[in-house]
Amino acid sequence: MSLRTINLTPDPRILRMLGQIELKGWQCIAELVDNSIDAMLKSGSADKENEIEIVIPTRSEIARGNPLLIKDSGVGMTAEELENCLKAGYTSQGSDNLGLFGMGFNIATARLGDVVEVWTSTNAMDHDIEYVLTLLKCKEQKVLKESY
Repeated sequence: MSLRTINLTPDPRILRMLGQIELKGWQCIAELVDNSIDAMLKSGSADKENEIEIVIPTRSEIARGNPLLIKDSGVGMTAEELENCLKAGYTSQGSDNLGLFGMGFNIATARLGDVVEVWTSTNAMDHDIEYVLTLLKCKEQKVLKESY
């Protein structure tokens, strides 16, 4: 009998379903801020000035298309690290941390809106990586697109 590997990556439509998990808006924002803090602590950058900027738009600003913004001064991610972090169920945390299940980012972003943009880069990179996920399009075309 031969063994073969199968791809168990969740279908992109699961991201939309995760948005049905009942978290309050503040809990979603707290999850995203927690991810920034975890990355800063993990990188050993506690000795540098770490900053997290949070811009929460008003209802009228949301209606005009102003996004929620969470920006940190962490070490950033490579394209491979970003790809892993966006996968539902992926975690870079050890089994002794709360990040074990790797669903917080996906649940939070799906609860907060239909479009998620992530911009990142590392000090070693000469460009930024932009990742745009439109959850409604995932349902239609089942494709995640990444642009550099």
